[in-house]
Amino acid sequence: MIRVVLTSFEPFANQAVNSSLEVGRAVARRPPRGIELEWLTLPVVAGACVERAWECIEAVEPSLVLALGQAAGAAALRLEARAVNVNDFRIPDNAGNQPHEQPIVARGPATYGTQICNRTLCGELSRQGIPAELSASAGTYVCNHLLYGLLHQAAVTACTHRTGFIHLPLLPGQARTGQSALSVEQMAEGIRQAIITYAARACGAPVR
Repeated sequence: MIRVVLTSFEPFANQAVNSSLEVGRAVARRPPRGIELEWLTLPVVAGACVERAWECIEAVEPSLVLALGQAAGAAALRLEARAVNVNDFRIPDNAGNQPHEQPIVARGPATYGTQICNRTLCGELSRQGIPAELSASAGTYVCNHLLYGLLHQAAVTACTHRTGFIHLPLLPGQARTGQSALSVEQMAEGIRQAIITYAARACGAPVR
């Protein structure tokens, strides 16, 4: 069995729902075959989200860490390539923090790349009729904060697991007029395929 840690975020910005939470729950109920999945929901809070996720990673010792977040402007599963060392929050996080143009890690690298096969996955999802796109940056809000923090922790501790991040569109019940949305099950199928593709790359063997 291949061990995978999957993370979602709690609702934020006065919303009752977070698409990453609903999709994570669906994947946890029916994970891909051959995968030992540990799913957890993280607070939308700078610092605390990284600490909570890293505690789980240390306990589970996975081959793959896949983090999910919600992006209201996304029309497809957004496969993030890198994180930047910048906190610049447009709105406060759930603890009221709203840093502007501050580093996540003082004197840390400007960026970290995820080093996973986003282009391969994007092609596979497109073949399956699941909207997907490549993204150069995870933004500067809590999602990027989490991704940078996890990649930095892996670097400084010399951990060999791979880390990825996927931003998800809104759910149909969340979307306002003109906003894109996808169903829970369509996005969950995309995340299952992501786990299969990323885990195979992380372990050097196909997942069956």
